[in-house]
Amino acid sequence: MKRIHRIALLSLIMVMLLSLSSCESLSGGQPSGPPYPSVIALPETIDFGADANLRYLSISNAGAGMLEWSFVSKPAWIVTEADSGEIYSGLTQIIDIELPRDALPVGNSTGEIILETNGGNRTIPVLAEQSQSAVLGELVDSVDFGSLDDFLPLTIYNTGREELSWTLSIDNGLFTSSADSGSIMADTMIWIYYDREESPYDPATGTLTLETNGGDAEIVLSADAQTPPGVWLSQCPNPTAVYAAQPWDLLFITRFDRPFGWTQFTIDSIAILLDTAPGYYDQIQCYCWAMYQDSWGSLWPDLYLAYYASSSFDPYNGWSVWPVNWPLNADYFAVGYMQYDNLPYIYPNPYIDGSSPVGYSYLAWQEDPETIRLEFVATWDWCIEIHVSSDPAANGTVPQGRWLKPSGVVISDRQQSFESDRLPAMKREQ
Repeated sequence: MKRIHRIALLSLIMVMLLSLSSCESLSGGQPSGPPYPSVIALPETIDFGADANLRYLSISNAGAGMLEWSFVSKPAWIVTEADSGEIYSGLTQIIDIELPRDALPVGNSTGEIILETNGGNRTIPVLAEQSQSAVLGELVDSVDFGSLDDFLPLTIYNTGREELSWTLSIDNGLFTSSADSGSIMADTMIWIYYDREESPYDPATGTLTLETNGGDAEIVLSADAQTPPGVWLSQCPNPTAVYAAQPWDLLFITRFDRPFGWTQFTIDSIAILLDTAPGYYDQIQCYCWAMYQDSWGSLWPDLYLAYYASSSFDPYNGWSVWPVNWPLNADYFAVGYMQYDNLPYIYPNPYIDGSSPVGYSYLAWQEDPETIRLEFVATWDWCIEIHVSSDPAANGTVPQGRWLKPSGVVISDRQQSFESDRLPAMKREQ
């Protein structure tokens, strides 16, 4: 219930602050909150009951200026994340309140948190119950695997004094657990697994039932479709940076792997995240290259062997998606684009994804009129995505296509040279 309590608390805070800010004066239209710090503390009572180890206290500044606060008194049997602080106007600070039950006597305990601020004082009652018998502690209401996770942790708590014996069952065979029974004095963590290889291409749900000698609980399990149609697997909503393209930059390339289990497939869309500006000459041309292995075992895009080349595209600022029709049967391949010059302004600038600790991207530039230099860009992934569809005749019954993210093995940080005259498709427009 930890997450649920915090979400409910934040919702209540937002309602109260919005109510205060919506009260406008008739003359100036300014919020009618006090022109000095004003404290709101929620909840009004902190109740751990017999099964909770953690609660939250929110302290908000509903007035103007800086709210300075401190706990001048609190029960000795709780631990607070902070005992003092400062809060700007209109903001909220949420404090974790922990209950170490080892030092709590059996029975009911009561106390008070005395909160003093320069915007008013508050007294918050604190209640807790400690049971001698076993008690199943608060659990999350749900476990969501999304579209990528295969396993997630679940912690089982015993907030009583005596041993808690538990058994676990799940009503959907796609979900399993690392343990289905046990006995604990305090807590234990187990793993919940989702079998994506056997999963249907539809969302899956299940119910985890926990039966114990200290109470029972049910947890809703859910997982999105293994390859949800039209959903990005790795588009980064907040890319780490925009690369400052240079006049000599020519190609921005990302390596991809064959979709798992697919024999033949077709790239039918390319999406690239770019920073550009209206009115600039920023045409790009997309390519699909083969990959080759050098004498060191590293994989490189083979600029001499382009499987496909598109017509020129005029990108938008942000994500641009272009349709292509590129059938493939390759274990690994590279997709990228060629960028044309328009000095002194170099557009478009590619975004760096940065979502992976190891990048699978390459940068190529015109070293001289006769040579193109290709460099592996360590820890960078250009924001390039491809959408692939399967050939049902080669792969059997296959559902909708999927977006692919960059993937592959780690390769060494070196460079390769290519002769420009052997790359007629790579010549720039002047």
